[in-house]
Amino acid sequence: MDKSAKKEKCVRREICNVVTKGIYKDPNSTGYEPKFVLAIKRFGNEIGVTFFDVATLKFYVGQFNDDEPLSNFRTLISQIRPVEVLHEREMANSDIIKMLKNTPIVPVFTPM
Repeated sequence: MDKSAKKEKCVRREICNVVTKGIYKDPNSTGYEPKFVLAIKRFGNEIGVTFFDVATLKFYVGQFNDDEPLSNFRTLISQIRPVEVLHEREMANSDIIKMLKNTPIVPVFTPM
């Protein structure tokens, strides 16, 4: 071994896996409770959604026109009860995010 070569004193570490509330599967879980991750994109009254469940590997994509009080979107979130929401940073103070923060089970918000 060359004496002039220095040994690294630090261990190089890198991120190899990211786990969030929506994609974590508990190995000790005894039942099935769907945990949906919801992604939202809004263009005026038109809302695009994508949601998936890691346990069943089912993936849903949709788009719809909604009214001013967002009745269709309210129905959707009451049915799927998302545990994590992916949204654009510009939506951080929108009425959709405020609505999701007032649900019985408040999801984790991930701005993109």
